[in-house]
Amino acid sequence: MSSALTATAKREATTMTNRGPQLTSLSQLKAGMTVIFRAINRGGYLYEDDNKLWLGQGLSTSGMSAYYLFKIATFTNNGNDATITLTTPSNFNIPELMSGGQATIDANSVAAKFTLIPAKTEDASVGDSVWYIRDETNLYFNGNPLTPKSPRFGNYGPFVGWGSSGENSKYQIFLPETQTSTLYSVKVMGVDATDSKKSFYEPFTYEMKTGDSLQLPTVPNHRINLKKTTFNGKPVTISAGNYFKTQGDGTLSVAYELNDLLFTPIHGKDTTWHFLKVREKYYCYYNPEANNDTENGAIPTAETADENNLDAYLWAFAGDRENGFRIINKKAGNSLVLTAAGIGSGDANYLAPASPISKLNTYMYSEPVSGKFNLQLKDFENAYINQYGGPTGKLRFYVNGASKTDEGSLFIAVKHKDTVTGISATEVKAKTEASTIFDLSGRKVAKVQKGIYIINGKKTFVQ
Repeated sequence: MSSALTATAKREATTMTNRGPQLTSLSQLKAGMTVIFRAINRGGYLYEDDNKLWLGQGLSTSGMSAYYLFKIATFTNNGNDATITLTTPSNFNIPELMSGGQATIDANSVAAKFTLIPAKTEDASVGDSVWYIRDETNLYFNGNPLTPKSPRFGNYGPFVGWGSSGENSKYQIFLPETQTSTLYSVKVMGVDATDSKKSFYEPFTYEMKTGDSLQLPTVPNHRINLKKTTFNGKPVTISAGNYFKTQGDGTLSVAYELNDLLFTPIHGKDTTWHFLKVREKYYCYYNPEANNDTENGAIPTAETADENNLDAYLWAFAGDRENGFRIINKKAGNSLVLTAAGIGSGDANYLAPASPISKLNTYMYSEPVSGKFNLQLKDFENAYINQYGGPTGKLRFYVNGASKTDEGSLFIAVKHKDTVTGISATEVKAKTEASTIFDLSGRKVAKVQKGIYIINGKKTFVQ
């Protein structure tokens, strides 16, 4: 017997039109019925892929719903419980479970007998719609959100057996409305727009029926280049929100290119100064009086920028994506860069000598949320600069799996209007012999020294 879900050409398959009502009574079941299983505490739906069972968080009426539809092969109502056997969407028998592991499911699988038990018989606090499913070796339907991930969906983890009932073994069972659909197989590949041999993720196959749309996968720090995204080698039309609509069997090659940085790095002698805002509204600034306080830090935040101390609120970024950025403050000067006392959660940020370059003063750029970026300590996973303590909180490290997308780790850089270009006095002489030069008061200047001038209408810093 071959698996209907591994075919590469269009075919007929059962798909879901509606998840349907929950099973609340054994009297609702009979042999031949199609069901959907949901692990309540894990928040995942049972599905079949790659000859194994998994839990996935996505359930829709698209062609992919075919992977979630299981069948009651045999059914015996015992009064207080029921004995059932089950087949997968590929019409394979579900065998006895493995404790903490995944059983391989194929044409040779021997059907296990499962007992369907109302969970309320063990836990009176739950209603009629919660069930335990146990095999003859006393292993229960369970799930594991950890690795490995499903090769097709990749959004949850393996379905496993477990030797006891309890919260993670509680399931809901749905009785879906279904239809027969023609499915098309679309292989999705994520490639670099400048190098088609570079992949961003493992290729996967998505099953689509007529009318389905697939939202193209996102890649951190990259945007989709629609001009280079192709289906079967030809440019493809993508709808708003980057949705690809059914076009038959084939290969969808999604081309990605780097997003523009959300700030302007120092380029040569050109320095662009920025206000650095966190939580969308708090301005980060340098407090030199606290710079020796490595425990509490020297980078507090405020709801408004102090016009009388503006340089303390202006920041610039030196470096690049590949090697990381070092961050300087206009008031402190370029001999000091942002650093930290250590790499633990709560370790405070302050400014320290720029030399030598170290991991503690070099930060990697990423853009986990559109329009906002964060700064991760180089070579340290989950170590991000974060704002602690409300409107007047200070910058510290937050080291946690959730730190990347925490609001306190998301920054906005706003260019300051007084950004200047710095060039040497020799370069000024070469470039302005026939130019008119003014100081900041608007007075014409015959000879330049170190300072800021208006040259050819552009504010320029002469070193």
